[in-house]
Parts: sequence; C-alpha cells; structure tokens
Amino acid sequence: MIDCCLSFFKAISDKTRQRVFELLEGTELSVGEIAKKLKLTQPNVSNHLKVLKLCGCVRSRKEGKSVYYSVNKEGMLNCCCGFFNRFKIKLEKK
Repeated sequence: MIDCCLSFFKAISDKTRQRVFELLEGTELSVGEIAKKLKLTQPNVSNHLKVLKLCGCVRSRKEGKSVYYSVNKEGMLNCCCGFFNRFKIKLEKK
C-alpha cells in the first residue's frame, strides 16, 4: 500500500503530468494530441504517460496504431483512499 501511495504522489507532483490530467479531464486523447497541445515531443509525453499508467492514474486503449489515454478515476480513488485509511484520516461529506 505504501508503495502505491508513493508512486501515486510522485506521479502527480510533476507539473507536466498535472497538465496532462487537465487535458484528459472528461475525454481521451492520443499521445500525439497531448504532445501537440502541450508543445512537447511524443517521446516526452509517452514517458509521462508511462509513469501515470504504472501508478494507476491513467488507462490506455489501443485503436489501430494509436493509443488513447484517459483518467483512471477508480485507480486514483483506490490509492487516495488507501492513503487516508493508512493514516486513519476520515473524510466527511459536507
């Protein structure tokens, strides 16, 4: 559990990966589309997406030669809840 939380927080602490999340909010995009919007190279974006996928923050779907990415809300929720449970932090709904 600790490793999952560490990977998650390391992954989302990067500003570029936060920008990727903003782009993926409510949609899915290919590596090329993300690279174009962020004005980064495709290999650079692919590396960021790999980090995000390894910690469960994004999911991928292959269509032909393109791979499309979207936010994995369930993966993020599991890791965040695991973190809060680990330290016995209770969330209250307002």
